Amino acid sequence: MEPEINEIALAKDALRATMRAALARITPEIREVESVSLCERLELQIRSAGIILFFAPLENEIDIWPLLEEAVAEGKTVALPWFNPATQTYLARQVTDLETDLVTGKFGVREPAESCPEIPLEAFHLVLVPGLAFDLAGHRLGRGKGYYDRLLQYASGIKCGICHTLQLNPLIPAEPHDAKVNFILTPDRLVRAKG
Repeated sequence: MEPEINEIALAKDALRATMRAALARITPEIREVESVSLCERLELQIRSAGIILFFAPLENEIDIWPLLEEAVAEGKTVALPWFNPATQTYLARQVTDLETDLVTGKFGVREPAESCPEIPLEAFHLVLVPGLAFDLAGHRLGRGKGYYDRLLQYASGIKCGICHTLQLNPLIPAEPHDAKVNFILTPDRLVRAKG
């Protein structure tokens, strides 16, 4: 069993390197166009969902931040992941003011201040999920630490992977602890995870 796990880990590392290189080739102009397209496609789901867990996009990820800004302005209940240094896990905290509620977190990612109210992970209707890659079965390739997998294990609601089309893969090596998403949304596709 041990060698098989090592093979999976090595395959994941190789795919991570491939995906990072592919993402590095996306120009800021293409990222902006694809982000606008994806946000337009996601807008209806955002409007119809009650409590939403967003994520703060990294430089090479699809930029869903405008949808977060709109949701906050409309008074929707929205949250971002917050890293708890005591437990080394992510929780969710509500954001109501993007000027005052955000800080730079442990990994250099925008996250809510510790003073923001916590929203239980089982309270969400929609969870937007970042990743380096997704496959058609809903498997997600993260950055290798497992933090998001642990968050997704406990999060309720529809889990929707958000990515560029080139981040869709036929098959991602998966281990039992890897969390899955229900859908993957790209600028030009909506994939319902098989199985």
